[in-house]
Amino acid sequence: MQKKQWLRKLVFSGILIAVYIILAKFLSFSTPYAKVNLSFLPIALSAMLFGPWWSMATAAVADIIGTCFFEGGYFPLFTIDAILYALLFALFLYKKEQTITRIVLCVVLQTVLVSIPLTPLWICIMNQSFVSYIPALATKSVASLISAAIKIVVLIPTCKYLYPRLTQITGGR
Repeated sequence: MQKKQWLRKLVFSGILIAVYIILAKFLSFSTPYAKVNLSFLPIALSAMLFGPWWSMATAAVADIIGTCFFEGGYFPLFTIDAILYALLFALFLYKKEQTITRIVLCVVLQTVLVSIPLTPLWICIMNQSFVSYIPALATKSVASLISAAIKIVVLIPTCKYLYPRLTQITGGR
């Protein structure tokens, strides 16, 4: 039975990785301040269904595959962001009641601890220019606030309607 559950997790994680790539690379659009996509959704579902370790691995693999095959240049520090997002989703939403308060708190912490401070830092390291950290921080702050609002609006119905059905399919939780 254990082998069957492991295989089910692996297969469903592969599906979530494919959905992540489709959402991030093909079904996204850019505004002057932010790139808008729903790629967080498969990672959040992985965290809710399978917990922190499995979702962090799923997020890392999705980020690496998506970047290497569809963007051409891989920068490993961005994978840290993906792993931290998955960890925070799991800490707040795995084996816990998925309330609006938990969802909002999770997204706010992702924004304040990861998105706003770290992503601009990785961009500056990648470009080897720390002079641009403050402008990058200001721009990323606006983009992060837009993304946070989208995450909250999408995660609430996802937790209420989609997650319960997926637990039946995957045997999660």
